[in-house]
Formats: sequence, C-alpha cells, structure tokens
Amino acid sequence: MDFAVLAAIGFGIVFLWISAIAVISEKPQARVARALLASGGVVAGAWVTSASAGMTEYGDVSLVLTLLRSFG
Repeated sequence: MDFAVLAAIGFGIVFLWISAIAVISEKPQARVARALLASGGVVAGAWVTSASAGMTEYGDVSLVLTLLRSFG
C-alpha cells in the first residue's frame, strides 16, 4: 500500500475515535475532543479553500496558455 493510503486510513480511524468521544462521552475529555474537532474543521476548511484557490489559479493560467497557443 502507498504511504498516503495508510496515512488516510490512520487519520480516519483517529478522527472517528475523537468523534465518538466528543458525541458519546460526558467526561471532561469530551470537551477536549470537541475542541480538537472544531480546530480540525477550521484547518480543513482553510486547506480546502487554499487548495481550490490554487486550482482556480492553475486553471486560469492553463486557460490563458491554451488561448495563446490557439491564437499564436
């Protein structure tokens, strides 16, 4: 297996474990788990936004290059 696949599986397991603690548990650790999920959501949202912006910029550059090739 590729390292990225193993990392994604490991991340998924940890995410599910933290989610279960945050939802089910009434212990003080649940507060920490909820904070981790919230901060993880903010980080993931920022990453997705920057990744999509980068893809948009790449798409714009690709479009300009395609137009230049077709006219030049």
